[in-house]
Amino acid sequence: MNYPGDSLNSDQIRVIELLPGQWDEEIHCDLYKVSLSSNPHYEALSYVWGSKGAQRKIRLNGQIHSVTFNLYCALRRFRRKESPTILWVDALCINQTDIGERTHQVRMMGQIYKMCAIVIVYLGEGSSNSKSIPDFQGDAVEYFGDDRDLGHIRPFMKGYYTSMQPSGYNIAFDPRPAFALIRMLSMNEHIHKLPLFEASEQTSFSSDRVSQLSEALRCMMNNPWTPWWSRIWVVQEVVMPREVKIVYGNVSAPWTILADAARFYAVHTRSCCSKVAAIMSQDCLKVLLDFSQRISAIEIFRKAYNAENSNEEEAAQELESLNTEIGSDEIEERSLLSLLQQFRDRQATDPRDKIYALLSLVKHRPGQQILSPDYSLSEIEVFRGATLKCISDTGSLSVLNSTFIRKLRQDLPTWMPDWGAPGEYTRGGRTEALALYNSYIRFSNRLSKLIRLAGRYVGAVTNVGDIMWSGNALTAKATLLQWIETINGPSETKRITWRELCNIFCADVLYLSPNFQGRTRVLRTKFVDRTTFLAWTFTSNRSPGPLDGLWYAQGKSTNWVSRETDWQESLEKGILEVEDISDGLGFFGRVFSAKGQGKIIELIFRQMGYQLQEDFKYDPITKGRIGDIMRYLEEEEKKYMAKDIGHKPFSRLEDRIVDGLGLKYKEIEHEAGIVDHSIMTATLGRRLIITDNQYIGLGPAESKVGDHLFLLDGARTPFVLRRSIPFDERYKMVGDCYVQGLMDADTLEENLDRDGVRDWNPIVLE
Repeated sequence: MNYPGDSLNSDQIRVIELLPGQWDEEIHCDLYKVSLSSNPHYEALSYVWGSKGAQRKIRLNGQIHSVTFNLYCALRRFRRKESPTILWVDALCINQTDIGERTHQVRMMGQIYKMCAIVIVYLGEGSSNSKSIPDFQGDAVEYFGDDRDLGHIRPFMKGYYTSMQPSGYNIAFDPRPAFALIRMLSMNEHIHKLPLFEASEQTSFSSDRVSQLSEALRCMMNNPWTPWWSRIWVVQEVVMPREVKIVYGNVSAPWTILADAARFYAVHTRSCCSKVAAIMSQDCLKVLLDFSQRISAIEIFRKAYNAENSNEEEAAQELESLNTEIGSDEIEERSLLSLLQQFRDRQATDPRDKIYALLSLVKHRPGQQILSPDYSLSEIEVFRGATLKCISDTGSLSVLNSTFIRKLRQDLPTWMPDWGAPGEYTRGGRTEALALYNSYIRFSNRLSKLIRLAGRYVGAVTNVGDIMWSGNALTAKATLLQWIETINGPSETKRITWRELCNIFCADVLYLSPNFQGRTRVLRTKFVDRTTFLAWTFTSNRSPGPLDGLWYAQGKSTNWVSRETDWQESLEKGILEVEDISDGLGFFGRVFSAKGQGKIIELIFRQMGYQLQEDFKYDPITKGRIGDIMRYLEEEEKKYMAKDIGHKPFSRLEDRIVDGLGLKYKEIEHEAGIVDHSIMTATLGRRLIITDNQYIGLGPAESKVGDHLFLLDGARTPFVLRRSIPFDERYKMVGDCYVQGLMDADTLEENLDRDGVRDWNPIVLE
């Protein structure tokens, strides 16, 4: 089948004239060329191509032309009965078999979407059978974002919509309920005031109505019903145009309604309407949160892009507001690396498009290389070019930290990310945490086509723990226990406290509650976070503690504490921490003589009181409660001395202390949840690593004994490398890692000097 279009000049594109016709008549389109410099009027179509195996016939310039089933349905949906429609459709307006033309037109795609009158997003027909074509067009249901919409949503608000439908009706495949729910959420009303969500604080909503509408929304937002949301190209197609309209079957609405609904839902459920969210079903919450986050992820870039390309004062203020709300790095910088990381999970038929689809959105600084689409290049060449550009643009090796994302192909150099592979669950959190580390940023660009750089050898990996394969509570707890045993195994391992161990487990980062955009605040741990770690230790079903006797396997002491005099001297000098006491208290009843127990108990409670005073006076949960805390500890000491609770495991005492402090369970649960999420984000797909000079951290799952720990010139984190050939300076990249004591430049040099770490030397990454 020959393509009927004529060749194009440098600034020309083709558009189609979709000729008028009735719903069931044959589709006719004519191609003609226009110059973008003439500011032509056209609408652009955003859609999913669909399977090439399911095709239909249309007439293009009078010739029979095959199109995918999804495009056929879109053309029929947008065809007017009496007047032609001017559209830009990539599958018809670009000769897809001509590599040169395809490359040239894709390079212009940013301008094509920017200059169109409107982008029409076609999600599909909403049918339960994706291969069936509706027999009739249906009455158009158009939303405007004003009072004209009330007639469309009233039946859903009152709950009598489904009763009007015929037998066998399935609300999940009807586009109207999903749009009605979105329109209600976009009103910026308190959720509990919407008739759909009316409920008392003690009971759930009318679960049938809410469940039905949320199911309709789920189908509208997810595969296999609407694969549009997962495509990488849709980011550009929604961010760049002036106006966007969403069409799903016979229902349409402006993008702004979806953006408002996503924003207002997040704002209300995290503040004034949190009680309403608390009584929603988990399924409903997941659907609404997924909707909010999917829309917001694109909307923040759309607002930023429009503000940057407008001189209006209001747009500039909106950009400033966005910077304040979500942080300025991603929306102001908008580097290729930040875009690749942000939209890594999206899909493309051609892996090269995972990069090409984002190039028009990149904000270049003066002097930076501009990467352009070129379909004559292989996938490996495109991946290499994108990786080297990220290194050049950022002046660092931060792009190499993307290698913790799994690779689906084995023909890439070990340092090169597989940009065609999907992201993993922990990718977003670890990417955000990367900016908090600063192992060594002094990069000078000395790169050629080979990755040659300076490296500083830290040590050899001598021990590894099991891989954290799952976030399941039992699996996670077992893995953390195994890691602790690995740390305690070698007799030469340095002394480490429970708080330091918690810092390693979460990679010294805590992920706090998301803001209204669904974005999580990422912070380095501080001294006052010790109470958060205690809450996790006491209450989480993933926590290996409280660890009664854990450090003393089969009654054998370790290098933590070996003799009674060690405990006495340590306690008297006040150098033990609360966590050390908690680990030792369950053990002292079996090891210390009866004669020394009284003094030990007295010292323990005195030290515990001192530590809790210091910890809790900074913590908002226990601030102002120090007097109560001290009185409670005095009472507990008396009970302990009177053998009220005897020498039972310390977990009993911990429970009584937590109860005695009067902490609300939800507050403790929230604190523990923060640590749970932070630890799972840091550890999933990683394993514990220990070096010959006693550095401890989290490394890639592929790490093994004999690997080498390096600092790389320009990298924010240390890396695990593996020699390609013994005694050679060529290495394979295993992956980035967290290593306690090596994540901050201000303390790193002192640690390395103490351990005799060698100077910088040239290395080559294969």
